[in-house]
Amino acid sequence: MNIDRLEAWIEQGKGPWLVALFGEDGETDPAWAPPEGTMPEWFARFISWMDAYSSTGERWFEFGRRLANALRSRCPEHEWQRLDYAVRATLLREAMAHTADRAVTAACILGVDLCERAAHGAMPSSAEFSTASEQARSAYEAPTVSGSSAYAAAATLEAVGYPYPAKYDLIEKIADAVNGAAVASEENQPAAREHCDRMIDRALKLLERSSGENDVR
Repeated sequence: MNIDRLEAWIEQGKGPWLVALFGEDGETDPAWAPPEGTMPEWFARFISWMDAYSSTGERWFEFGRRLANALRSRCPEHEWQRLDYAVRATLLREAMAHTADRAVTAACILGVDLCERAAHGAMPSSAEFSTASEQARSAYEAPTVSGSSAYAAAATLEAVGYPYPAKYDLIEKIADAVNGAAVASEENQPAAREHCDRMIDRALKLLERSSGENDVR
């Protein structure tokens, strides 16, 4: 994991971040499967998402520097699963901000509760996740649900429909759905981009806490 190169690229305004971390010289595509012992694949894919969806300008530099600092502090292996569920919860909290549908909001609230419990080491039962998944699916498939509410319900369904530790692009899919909710609820793309920045900021705070970079309460 080449954090020195990531830091250098960020200062040059260069990306992608994931190629800087794991790519060989001359590569342009990100390495979806990071070397064992560095980070799980779901987080590598989420790094690529953060790189692509953060605001341009100073926020991009800020987020990149914070990512590099947190990675240098090394998130302990046992913390990745806690971080997985904590990120799911914070993404669903953002999803709730973009729906006025009561059924969707209720599904989001239940999803946040289950994910936060899992993040704190009190893993809910399979039956609880199954109930939450059914509630989210029912909200998503309701004839009256559309636009931002449909995206918020889809994000919740992704978050609770796979109760096990995240694999592949699960977190990326949740973030995409929440971004879809933001875009659908705003009149213009720049406003929606602010919601992406908020999600990235909160996710990085969670990483910083997990790695010991900052004691974020």
